Amino acid sequence: GRDAWTVVVACVTLVAYTAVIRVVGFELPTIALLAVWMRVFGGESWRTTVAVSVGVTVVVYLVFILALGVALPHLA
Repeated sequence: GRDAWTVVVACVTLVAYTAVIRVVGFELPTIALLAVWMRVFGGESWRTTVAVSVGVTVVVYLVFILALGVALPHLA
């Protein structure tokens, strides 16, 4: 049913995310993935979707790239 398709779409978006992250870095795919999940699966407003998607991506960048020095592919 609908729940099964939700899981399938979520898995497909994760596979696409992992394929694209190596090419363009994590910033843009992370914003896109969070936006799709929040808007499609969560039914959030555009304002909330944009704010949370960008905000989470900035926090991940600050923590993992700057503070911890993790070698994630990212925009130069």
